[in-house]
Amino acid sequence: MTPPDEEAMARSVAVLAARGVGCVIRGGGSRHALGNPQRGAGVLLSTTALAGILELDAEEGVAHVRAGTPLRAIRDAVEEAGWE
Repeated sequence: MTPPDEEAMARSVAVLAARGVGCVIRGGGSRHALGNPQRGAGVLLSTTALAGILELDAEEGVAHVRAGTPLRAIRDAVEEAGWE
């Protein structure tokens, strides 16, 4: 499942929890094979629709990004703003 916004993601997690269904919440999946394997997860929730940079203030050192924003997009925006 790919919830279209944060509210839908929250509702999905709440419904799954109420029904006792385990889930995996996954972004791009680049580190999916690391760590312990998931057990008992009946649903995969993707954060890919929850992408975007909401705020980037290089002077203050603040970045506010949505959960599904690819790291490459954040790196590019930060570099463009002159922030490392």
